Amino acid sequence: MLQKITANTYYLINDDKKERPTLGVICGENASLVVDAGNSSLHAQELISEVKRLRLPPIKYVVVTHAHWDHFLGVNEYEASLIVSKKTNEKLQLWKNCSFSDEGLAEIEREQNVGSIFSEVVKTELNDRDTFQVKDADVIFDHQLTVDLGNMLCVIEEMASTHTEDATVVYNPKERVVFFGDATYGKTTESLFHYSHKSIDAMIADAKKYEADWTVLGHESVCDNEEMNLYWRELASSSRAAHTRSFADSINTFRLLEGREPTDNEMLFIEAFVNDVLIESKS
Repeated sequence: MLQKITANTYYLINDDKKERPTLGVICGENASLVVDAGNSSLHAQELISEVKRLRLPPIKYVVVTHAHWDHFLGVNEYEASLIVSKKTNEKLQLWKNCSFSDEGLAEIEREQNVGSIFSEVVKTELNDRDTFQVKDADVIFDHQLTVDLGNMLCVIEEMASTHTEDATVVYNPKERVVFFGDATYGKTTESLFHYSHKSIDAMIADAKKYEADWTVLGHESVCDNEEMNLYWRELASSSRAAHTRSFADSINTFRLLEGREPTDNEMLFIEAFVNDVLIESKS
């Protein structure tokens, strides 16, 4: 069910059991814009049904925040213009060569980091999977794009990310709501979850430039300013402490730098930054 954030901005809550990210809807007087297409036909149809149930303006635009399957496989269900960044479009083109037959799914799982639930979702929730091919983008932007929904401007732009190379953010300046997709998360490489030391400062700087009262992350519910400011502080403090391959040494460095024990979240972040050092040392 769509939940209201502000007068004209909504979200459909994530479902981790089905690898469904949070989806967004921003409404103007003439049109609605959807943030992320969903991970399957059924996921997209659920959102479309909610927009119709609430009698919101018709969906005219769908923005895919990055080219990970759970954010775009539902895109063919929308009778709307697909908007992606140039970088995301390049990655989506690679998916056009993929088969979603049983054999094709096995190949995707071998070659890509799609997670254990990917094949199950495709088999049970993707329409016409034997012939499925991701639709072509209608609008491909470079750096930034502004869309007018009718007395409601949406700013769509690329940002630095610790999760992917093709992160896009969608910002509703009038109602001070920002959708980050997965841009502020870490990623898994060689079975190790990590945050990138190289990207963390630029990502935090990019994220904090938006004047937002409400923030929507790709796999969570809505966060207020207090929650997000805590998130930035904990990420930054953990990054400063973890520049060694030793978790124990990094914890001690944290204590020296911060004069306190790390929180539970900071413990997880420190481990992730240590993993990043380990991965970089192998490259």
